[in-house]
Amino acid sequence: MVVTPDMVLKLFAQISAIPRCSKNEKAISRWLLEWAAGQGLAARSDKLGNVLIEAPGSVRNEAPVVLQAHMDMVCEKTAASRHDFRKDPLELVSDGKWLRARDTSLGADNGVGMAMAMAAAIEDGLVRPDLELLFTVDEETGFIGAQKLSDSWLTGRYLLNLDSETEGRFTVGSAGGRSIDIHLEQDEVTLGRNETVCRIDIAGLKGGHSGVDIAKHRAGATRLAARILNRLQSQCRLRLVNIKAGTAHNAIARNAVIMLACHEENLDTIARGVEAAGQDLALEYAASDPDLTVDFDARPDCPSSSGIGHEASGRVIALLAALPHGVLELSAEPSGSPETSCNLAKISLEGGRLEIGCSIRSMFASALRDVADAIAAVARMIGAKVTVGKGYPAWQPVTDSRLVDLCLSVYQRLFGKRPVLEVIHGGLECGVLKEKYPHLEIVSLGPTIENPHSPDERVNLDSIAKSWTFLRALLAELAGGESGRGMQ
Repeated sequence: MVVTPDMVLKLFAQISAIPRCSKNEKAISRWLLEWAAGQGLAARSDKLGNVLIEAPGSVRNEAPVVLQAHMDMVCEKTAASRHDFRKDPLELVSDGKWLRARDTSLGADNGVGMAMAMAAAIEDGLVRPDLELLFTVDEETGFIGAQKLSDSWLTGRYLLNLDSETEGRFTVGSAGGRSIDIHLEQDEVTLGRNETVCRIDIAGLKGGHSGVDIAKHRAGATRLAARILNRLQSQCRLRLVNIKAGTAHNAIARNAVIMLACHEENLDTIARGVEAAGQDLALEYAASDPDLTVDFDARPDCPSSSGIGHEASGRVIALLAALPHGVLELSAEPSGSPETSCNLAKISLEGGRLEIGCSIRSMFASALRDVADAIAAVARMIGAKVTVGKGYPAWQPVTDSRLVDLCLSVYQRLFGKRPVLEVIHGGLECGVLKEKYPHLEIVSLGPTIENPHSPDERVNLDSIAKSWTFLRALLAELAGGESGRGMQ
């Protein structure tokens, strides 16, 4: 049986039929074990749900090659979508060039990588070494599966991470990361007789991956909400009732809803302020977010009859205005690439309880610590509690390994051009796995995926074919054989 790109896509379709948001991977973990048993392959899982499948090679080598991908996906959907990520399969749509999901994120990050690894394990005619297929859980919320993986599971010397997102570019390093969460409990005050509730909606933003897309000048709905509130507070007295913005630490927020309380006589002032802010932001983000809208509703339906006090609202707005968002430092090498960033990812205010989530990325642990300390210092000035996540290490680049040399030479032979080696600002599990298994030589690769972590996510079909052809040929080279001389 020769596995083709179409068969890789069939495996991906099977994966896509199983709900697998972060922290909901039990079903996909169980399915992988069942799939392995059906193929006659040895497999095991740990208490978290990480899965290791062993596939014997066509030739025996000193050590297996590890093919690694993560099971979970970032679950985002359009405002109109009724998709239930807890139980509904994804609806895949293809135009012959790109594959996407209808009204939701696609999960090609990292489902296509899973499918490629599985395909490599079952092709009868493929010249390959022994393989260890490692599928981890909870990657998207802080590499939890990889962090808690046993340091005795893997016996391979080479690891191919299948989670990169540009075909023809091999990743050899990635940023580390750390989350920081802010919590503040405040008393609510019943609305006065002359107070009314109004609503601000921020919508139409592209969003995207907080590492891959953070340097693309895309608007974050959380940051826009902070700017608008700070502007309005300078014009009149107001109180916060509810805020909902952002859904995930590693996604740039696409929407925000703000409920305010103000005196009736201030409604026109707020309406004019929102309109002016919307015009300014639309101009500022015309190139990156052309569909950005800021709408005001002076008489919305609102179940709440209370909000936090004026002084408490002022403190919250000041905190939001002070929190960083976007690229904070640029790298000197390679020049101009992001070195340190912060994604103001989530804001929630309900029943007086404020929750804010930030995601920090950097190539340097010291920078992660300093940004986290600065955010914590500002939050504690208003009495908020701060929780700083353990984080994950950067994957420091290595370009002079045998595995890197083989990747370069095999790609050049197959496609007649030299691939690019890159260090990315997005996080990969490679840094965690390298820390557990220092002897590993690691390269990350994959097909071209655009707009991950958003409903606009899509994967290029030709790039899947090229990535699959390359993987087959590289495995043959690592086995000491020869296969995949051309496109299949």
